[in-house]
Parts: sequence; C-alpha cells; structure tokens
Amino acid sequence: MHFATFALVAVSICSVFAAPSTIDRRSAILDAALTAVNTANATVANQLSIIVQGVFNLPVVQASLTNIATAIGGATSAVTPITNVALPLTNAELNVLLGLTDGVGDIESNVQNALNDILTTVPSLTGVFVKAQALAVLATIGPLTTPVTQFANSAIAGTTGPLTTAIQSSIASITSITSSLLGPILTAVLAL
Repeated sequence: MHFATFALVAVSICSVFAAPSTIDRRSAILDAALTAVNTANATVANQLSIIVQGVFNLPVVQASLTNIATAIGGATSAVTPITNVALPLTNAELNVLLGLTDGVGDIESNVQNALNDILTTVPSLTGVFVKAQALAVLATIGPLTTPVTQFANSAIAGTTGPLTTAIQSSIASITSITSSLLGPILTAVLAL
C-alpha cells in the first residue's frame, strides 16, 4: 500500500516537471497568431498594390481578391486558439497582443482600401464579375476580428498603462473599420 502511494506521488511530481508551463503555451499561441497575421498582412498589402495599379484588369482583380480571402482565412485559423489562452498576460505577451491587434487593423485597412478602389474604378457592368470574390473577402472579416478583439478586451480588463491604452486604441480602430467594411462597403458590394 505504501509503495503504491509512493509510486503515485513520484508519477505526479514527474508529470509536473514534464508538463510545459502555461506561459510557454500562451506565448507559443500568441506568437503563432502574430506570425500568421503578419504573413496575411503582407499578402493583403501585396494584393492591394496589384489591385490599385490604376488599370482595371478583371482576372487580376478576381485573383487578388481570392488571394486576400485565402490569406485572411489562413490567419483566422491561427488566431482562433488565442481565445483559450489563460489570463493574465505578462508585459511581453501584451506587447505581442498589441502587435496582433495592430496587424489585424492593418489587414482591415488594406481590405478597405482595396474594396474602395474597386468600387470606384470598376466599370458598372463589370462589377458583377468581382462581386463573389469581394463578398468572400468580406466574409473573412468577422471570423478574424471577433476572436482578436474579444480576447484583447479580456486581456486588458482591469489593467492600466501605456500598453493597455495602445491596445484599446487598436481595438477601437478595428471596430471602426469593421463597421465600415460590414456596413456601407458591404452594401455597395451587394449592389454591384
């Protein structure tokens, strides 16, 4: 009986040392999300530069919008796990979170610029041919922004300081651009 108790205690102690710390897992999840958002942001920025070349080329615009939707979808799958990250965050993790919220805001801003450019330069009879791709891009916005803003709000709840202020500002920017994308811009795309 004493041997079984001793063995159980030994296994329990070993499992404590073998398990990765919560901080390591949190950091890995946040870092993976930030990397995915930065990669998507680079893709979206590149596709934006292709769209706004000044000459409307239907197949190029369609392909660019498809690439944007795919990039954002890929980032979303890496961002979603942050909702399971244990709180509170360290200052280093809050810095990563700030980078994440800023990156999401940059993606949204680039999407907004791309769609505004399309809406103002696409000939009226051609708009219907980019409508499906534009709607696919807009469909990715909520799934990307919602977990980020919800987690960021939870992470900074009850905290103060410059990082908190910067994250709050980034969240406000995301919320504003999301409202524009899923409000008047969506309405204009639906009217194509």
